[in-house]
Amino acid sequence: MNTEYTVKRESAEDLGPQFLELLNSLSALRSLVALGSLAQDENSLIRSALKVLIQNQDMERCSVFLLQGNELVNASGLDWEDMLDDNPVKKHAPQRFQIGEGVIGTTAQSRTIQHCRNCHEDPRFQVKQGQSSNNIPGSLMCAPIEAAGELLGVLNISHPQPNFFNEWHQRLLIVYCGILGQLISNNRLLRRMERKIRLRTTELESALGEAQLLKAKYEHLSLRDEMTGLYNRRYFFPATEKILARADRNGEAVSLALLDLDRFKSINDRYGHAGGDLVLQKIATMLQNAVRQSDILARFGGEEFVLLMPETDCESGKSLAERIRQSIQSLPIIYQNHHINVSVSIGVSCWRPSEGHPQLEAMLREADAALYKAKRSGRNQVVVKC
Repeated sequence: MNTEYTVKRESAEDLGPQFLELLNSLSALRSLVALGSLAQDENSLIRSALKVLIQNQDMERCSVFLLQGNELVNASGLDWEDMLDDNPVKKHAPQRFQIGEGVIGTTAQSRTIQHCRNCHEDPRFQVKQGQSSNNIPGSLMCAPIEAAGELLGVLNISHPQPNFFNEWHQRLLIVYCGILGQLISNNRLLRRMERKIRLRTTELESALGEAQLLKAKYEHLSLRDEMTGLYNRRYFFPATEKILARADRNGEAVSLALLDLDRFKSINDRYGHAGGDLVLQKIATMLQNAVRQSDILARFGGEEFVLLMPETDCESGKSLAERIRQSIQSLPIIYQNHHINVSVSIGVSCWRPSEGHPQLEAMLREADAALYKAKRSGRNQVVVKC
């Protein structure tokens, strides 16, 4: 009976360390998987993965070498001293191994775990330049990091004692590297997607900005007469309605003038459309310089222009119209060495606050009637319809 109890106790004692190793391994794998939910760059991800390994396994140091072209370059390394420093500063250039060079390079080349039981005696272990012999580990185990059949790098674990690692560590590294490889691959895919999204967002913002500029440009052009640069009918009517509504609220007089160039058809016939266009452009420029900023000036069609004058009674409207007529009559226009004489007939209508609500259609009819009268009376004059 005592013998049976002793055997059971010894069996339990033998299983104790294995059970503890299993718990530590499961804890390491669980913590590693949890890293996938954290948003971090690749270096931070690898350092966190190494920290998980150090915290849950009895090893002195671990490191990751990532594949860059035909080289394996040290991306991160961690030991117990480094665990106390959350922001390690690299003091030396990272170590590099060619594919097939040393234990690390052999691991990458064969894509199998390489176990260096005694680094001091194993010819595969190579001391890199600048590495002290005092820093040579006792034992080393290297495992390939892969994802979807692609080699990403090599994970190394080391311990000062020779023959420290066993089959249990080898099984753990196989699973650990599989998860780590997937985390690195997913992280890279996420970063590529983020870069593409930022690029596409920048392109979209740029395209949107250009579209808005084009929209503003075409909206501006749609409200302007292409030849003269003056406002057109599309702009004149809604803008005028707003001014008339304000004048009605404030009890302010408004005047409107219709201007029509005299005998413009004969100018076109004699000098061609190019000469006629030049005349219209010169007249438009002169009108822009003659009117106030608050006035609304537009090309109404052909050789006809319209001018709305807010806060302007009939007498003031007639006075401004007369100054415009005189300026046009004396305007020097030269086309192909020919001096073109131009005159204008102007009809003016007015609205007074005592006349009820202002009506643009009525003002245009009255101004047009006054313009017709100016034409019939000999042209080159201003007629007011009050």
